[in-house]
Amino acid sequence: TTGKFEGGVKSTNRNYDNTQDFFNSAPSNEGYTFNALRSDRVKFNEQVAAVYSMYTGKWKKFDYNAGLRAEETFTNIESEQSGTPIKRNYISLFPSTFLKYTAGTNEFQLNFSRRINRPDQRALNPFTDYTDSLNIRRGNPYLNPEYVNSFEFNYVKTIKAFNLSTSLYYRHPNDLISRFRTVDPLTGVATMTQVNFSSSENYG
Repeated sequence: TTGKFEGGVKSTNRNYDNTQDFFNSAPSNEGYTFNALRSDRVKFNEQVAAVYSMYTGKWKKFDYNAGLRAEETFTNIESEQSGTPIKRNYISLFPSTFLKYTAGTNEFQLNFSRRINRPDQRALNPFTDYTDSLNIRRGNPYLNPEYVNSFEFNYVKTIKAFNLSTSLYYRHPNDLISRFRTVDPLTGVATMTQVNFSSSENYG
């Protein structure tokens, strides 16, 4: 039996400062007037601190590894229009495992992993975009991250100089991030944003 242990730390820091000014055209081509109600400045900061460990080993015809990553995320969004900062702080755990069995020209692989899809600053930006007056867009600062549990089975057959492979997979995202569109029945104006749905399933 042979094995190797490794670990590490990682930190990321993202900062965005977005200013969007809206102007109304004045009558009789007299220029433009600034519209303070439809203008905003949004500051976005996200810090992610992570620590991980992994063990890789081999026993007879088996190769395997198991790992765990822990992350803590700090998000701060400040909008001049709202005047109230939105702060989010959450801890996430991401286990992963991999197992491979080799028997002659046949190889069987089984793995599991958990990952995260964080909403980007555009999806979180609470500013309302009126560029298209009939189709306005607005971010959702209360979006939760999307977590995906993935299972995969692979079979590889070696025939002389060729490899024949077959894969089966199953993915289960929780707090699925998706676009959500509503239409005002009185004005016909559509509003597009993003929300969290419960979950989804993908397999093949």
